[in-house]
Amino acid sequence: MTKTAKILLIAFLALVAYIAFGNGLFYKVWQEEKTLMELEAQVKQLEAETDSLRQVLKLLESDIDFIE
Repeated sequence: MTKTAKILLIAFLALVAYIAFGNGLFYKVWQEEKTLMELEAQVKQLEAETDSLRQVLKLLESDIDFIE
């Protein structure tokens, strides 16, 4: 192995060790991104429910036949 190849291998192994055993920064970012995606999905669901309830409310306010 050449000296350059050894240096690259050591640098690569150091990077892998940092990612695996470091302060967990990459894992935290991944977890936060996952949580954000879940919350965005919940927001979309709640917005759809809100729109549906607004439509029912409009019908209740304006359509006597709907109430009966």
